[in-house]
Amino acid sequence: MLLGKSQRQNESLVEKNDDASLVLLLIQGRYLEAYQLVSQQPENLANLYNKALCLYFAELPDTALLLLDQAFALTSNQLKEIPSTDSAILTKIKAMQGKNKDYLQPINQFYTDHFPLQVWDNLWRIKIDCLVQLEQWDEILLHVPKLIEKHHYQNINQAIALAQQNKKESE
Repeated sequence: MLLGKSQRQNESLVEKNDDASLVLLLIQGRYLEAYQLVSQQPENLANLYNKALCLYFAELPDTALLLLDQAFALTSNQLKEIPSTDSAILTKIKAMQGKNKDYLQPINQFYTDHFPLQVWDNLWRIKIDCLVQLEQWDEILLHVPKLIEKHHYQNINQAIALAQQNKKESE
């Protein structure tokens, strides 16, 4: 019995070390190594997100979009569970964060468990960036959900403006 418990604890420690190593590799810009590591792990929301990041930075937006769609499918159940905690302070912090590129940072299971709405927003932000890389202007204008547009994320606003400009030029 004790051996089984000890083995489970060791496996948990290895998983935590893998998460930390993966995050470090992504922060360092070692996308090949990160992709290889995350590809050996089970496909959960954090791993799909991180694999999509690797592909985004490798300028493979088509493949990244496929992983993002899989990740979106895993978020639907979590979104209903977290109540809104809007306050003036949180709104101000969120507005400041919307101007940076924190969504292009790796995440782990802890993050997906505790911040599912932010994960959903970040998935959309990456998806829109991929659509910009692919110059899919109609897709951007059709699929940016009003829920995310109201947050005024800088990359979303820029993508919408770019899509509208390109649409006008093509008419």
